[in-house]
Amino acid sequence: MTTARSTPDRFRIAGLLLAVAGICVHQLVAPSLSTFRPLVALGGALIAVSGLIVIAAGVRRRLLVAETSTVKTPCTPLPLP
Repeated sequence: MTTARSTPDRFRIAGLLLAVAGICVHQLVAPSLSTFRPLVALGGALIAVSGLIVIAAGVRRRLLVAETSTVKTPCTPLPLP
């Protein structure tokens, strides 16, 4: 049985993949280059930050959905015994 992933899960997975790819570029690829080292390191850092932004957008969307789905009913006092 296959289950469809919810939208916040997709945001988390995509953000995590972006962040890990950016860190790998920054830490593994950039040191091996001599002439483009600062540019590649900056690019890797920007990719990692964009992954964190995607995760934050997913959390924001999840909170907005949770906030709008709750039914707000007026508080009614309990009768006195």
